[in-house]
Amino acid sequence: MRRLRFAFAVMLVVAVSAPLAGSAFAAGPPARATFNMREFGFDTTTDIVKAGTVTITGKNMGNSVHNLVFTTLKKKTAFIQPGKSFKLVLKLAPGSYPYVCTIPRHAENGMQGTLVVK
Repeated sequence: MRRLRFAFAVMLVVAVSAPLAGSAFAAGPPARATFNMREFGFDTTTDIVKAGTVTITGKNMGNSVHNLVFTTLKKKTAFIQPGKSFKLVLKLAPGSYPYVCTIPRHAENGMQGTLVVK
């Protein structure tokens, strides 16, 4: 009897949690991302976001000034001083959007990437 109750409890947990796992996957990529800056790179929470209004936040975790420029969009942050934060809100269609830090030699040393919008 005890084994039967245990087996039933396990089946119940699996049955209840299965729809939750599927719904999280069906939600798709987020509409926000964090781009923290450092010498010489961007630490991002994701490089794939959902199309539409996308909020990008971040902080300069480095020791020198940095910026974030989406080259094909002509959208950018101001120059962000060490320890300071920023926020960009963009309307993005599906596609690939390259980004860089435009401080001399920063992109060449690794401060670049591509944001994919689905």
